[in-house]
Amino acid sequence: MQGYTHFLAGAAIEHGLREKVKNKQARFALLAGLGIATHIVLDDIARLTYHPPNAMPGDPFWLSYHVFVAIASLTVFVAYRRYYVGMLCSVIPDFDWIIRPIANALGWTWWREGSLHGLFRSLPGLGAVGRHLTKDFNWTHLPTAALVEIAIATVLFAVLVWLDYKHSPPPKAEKPLAENGEPVHPV
Repeated sequence: MQGYTHFLAGAAIEHGLREKVKNKQARFALLAGLGIATHIVLDDIARLTYHPPNAMPGDPFWLSYHVFVAIASLTVFVAYRRYYVGMLCSVIPDFDWIIRPIANALGWTWWREGSLHGLFRSLPGLGAVGRHLTKDFNWTHLPTAALVEIAIATVLFAVLVWLDYKHSPPPKAEKPLAENGEPVHPV
């Protein structure tokens, strides 16, 4: 999945945990665990989405879609920055993309491509969830499959909007005004 989808999942997780888990250390541990778990499951169902494994900068659709992905990811991160811990936890496995070039530049041969993804997928039960659901599909090169991820992101966005609505304070009742515009005080 793309960054904006992971960010929406992480923001929804943090939003849901804020009211339920008051202890910051426990909340962070849950955010990290749930963020990583949802990342792996979302990445495994990415076989249903437009997600070519290699960059295709010469393909106009690939290029325009990834411009959209970059803008959407930045927009989600800024709009929901109050959930930045959850969003960052939701992309921990993607730190591979940052560590790999550094490891290569430093000559670290022990760091393999996808080390973090592989580590988290090896956790009992985690690696098989999404792959089992999507084993008969591979739409990663179909441009129309981008709509699947957009639909998943839309559902996650709707969850965030619902959580915001559910946890927002009730509107304050307006005080009645007299004809002169002054508040009316009960006698």
